[in-house]
Amino acid sequence: MLGRTTTRPPLVVAWEVTRACPLACRHCRAVAQPERHPAELTLGEGRALIADVAQAFPGAVAILTGGEPLSRPDTLELAATGSSAGLQMALSVDVGWLLTRETCSAIREAGVGRVSFSIHFPDAARSDRFASTPGFHRAALAGLAELRAAGVPFQLHTTVMRSNVALLPRLHALVGELDAAAADLPEGARPEILVQVDLAGEATKFGAPLDEADRIVAEAVDARAVRLAGLMLLPPWNEDQEQTRPWFVRLRELRERLLGRGVPASALRHLSMGMSHDFEAAIEEGSTIVRVGTAIFGKRETRT
Repeated sequence: MLGRTTTRPPLVVAWEVTRACPLACRHCRAVAQPERHPAELTLGEGRALIADVAQAFPGAVAILTGGEPLSRPDTLELAATGSSAGLQMALSVDVGWLLTRETCSAIREAGVGRVSFSIHFPDAARSDRFASTPGFHRAALAGLAELRAAGVPFQLHTTVMRSNVALLPRLHALVGELDAAAADLPEGARPEILVQVDLAGEATKFGAPLDEADRIVAEAVDARAVRLAGLMLLPPWNEDQEQTRPWFVRLRELRERLLGRGVPASALRHLSMGMSHDFEAAIEEGSTIVRVGTAIFGKRETRT
């Protein structure tokens, strides 16, 4: 049982409901696999967890993610449970062919307020290769069209990498095309995005290089199809949170510089940084979104 927090409650709680995913994206850090893990929480256990979260953090945004959450047949039942408990439910989907007309209607009926979807390249050839799945890109666009038709707001996630940073104008154009197609979305449904910044330049991490961050943020602020909500960071790993604190400070200082250059405060209201081993330092340095799955559920098993 989770106790009601005595300090500032989290704004966002994300639960990886399954490891199962039919994709094999090159940047996946979720230890995704084709089949569901036998240790996944059952529907009853999941409902109990959601009830605990709703009691401890009333009104929080709760994201059901994975893996591919729609690989679980009961994910939308979990979403409905959260909606009934007063949580703001969201769904992080990556497999377009699962977004059928019937499923998108069921997503709306479950009270899901927003769906996120990841597209990292503007063309089918590179998207399919990155996901190691032929037809991924075409299915993604078809699934997003079904979400629009069902009136479900969605947001797009892009990890900025060395392999796609030069393609950002084309990705921006693709977002514009989706914006034109989404003209009938309700007022206020423009999806929010975060810009991931790569401050350390690690070969194993992704994000906008620091010298590109100003331009990317400026383009995001001007975009009609999305609304910039802040910055995010994955710093170099260190067990000692005092060793990762300087990276959190640098991201906060970057936000302050951008504010000083005229970027609207509403576009930089979130800093997503901090994980189970260093979230306290991250919060002290201004983080509004942390990832603490390991602290709640324990370490993942390493797949060999």
